[in-house]
Amino acid sequence: MAQELTFDTKKPENAFREQRIDPLRRGERGNRDLTVSIASKGIPYDLTGCTVRFIGTTGTGQLVGPTEIEVANAPAGMVRHVLPAEMSTDAGLAHWYYEIYRGEDYLDTTESCSVKVLQNADIGGQQATLYIPIFEQAKSDEQARVAAETKRADAESARATAETARAEAEKSRAAAETNRSTSETSRADAEKSRAAAETKRSTAETARVESEKYRAAAETKRVNAETARVESEKLRDAAETKRSTDELARVSAENERAANEIERDTSFTEMHDKLATAAATAKAARDDATASATAAKESEDAAAASALSAGKSADSAAAAIKETADAAADARLAAEEARGSISADKSMYFKRIADENGDTWPVIVDTTVQEG
Repeated sequence: MAQELTFDTKKPENAFREQRIDPLRRGERGNRDLTVSIASKGIPYDLTGCTVRFIGTTGTGQLVGPTEIEVANAPAGMVRHVLPAEMSTDAGLAHWYYEIYRGEDYLDTTESCSVKVLQNADIGGQQATLYIPIFEQAKSDEQARVAAETKRADAESARATAETARAEAEKSRAAAETNRSTSETSRADAEKSRAAAETKRSTAETARVESEKYRAAAETKRVNAETARVESEKLRDAAETKRSTDELARVSAENERAANEIERDTSFTEMHDKLATAAATAKAARDDATASATAAKESEDAAAASALSAGKSADSAAAAIKETADAAADARLAAEEARGSISADKSMYFKRIADENGDTWPVIVDTTVQEG
């Protein structure tokens, strides 16, 4: 008969919660295939790298096991085995649980499970044959238990010897404790010195932090000043570029001015010569114009007298007078032009200017000379 059970390493606090499987008859064996899931507080117990041992007692309290069993699925905490035949040796309530090891290290145990073993009606025949090897196994187990107890007694003797050694070690430990106490006193004194040094360091650190604040502020100020210097340098470079450009323009203008000055000096000499020639020409023109005007007036008067004396008609006299008047006008215009102009195209002419006292004098305007 196959049965599935769950065993938790969180053991129940009372026996009424203990699991049970279907009852057995005394002497039954090999008919309980158990699939057991081991958990820890309901969570599958990871049995990777672990071994699981079966520990049980019969209805009369005889030990069964420990027996290592198969781990079917380690991550899921699943084991599988057949209930040992020894569990049905005696009538009564048999119990078992499982121990978990990693190597030789004892890790945990599970809760218990029980099975009721019913009494046989008769021990004979096949059942008696089955019982004898079970009994022999029980005897062998008892002998093993006696040997284990002897081994335990020997271990206890060794423990006593070890305890004596431990007492000696305790004496050494006490002496070492005395030395430790002395060292602790020295350590306490050293700690006081360290605390004083720490206080001094903390004060120095506070001063350093304050200095760092001032340094940071000064650094910010320096950065701002550097930024302003860079901007000023940019402006200076721009101004220098402009000054250089202006200087080139000034040099070019100065060269042009010098050339114009040379040209002006040359033009002034030429103008002086022109003025001298123009003055002589103007004087001759004025003299000719004055003589022409005088002759015209005399001609006008003579024409009028001649016309009247000759008895010409009024129309003829008027025509002669008009002709004479036109000639006189032409003579006056010539005289005016002679007085005001030097050249025929009037590119050079006289102009009178007055000062703040009202005095006037003539100046010559030459439009052929360009200003520098």
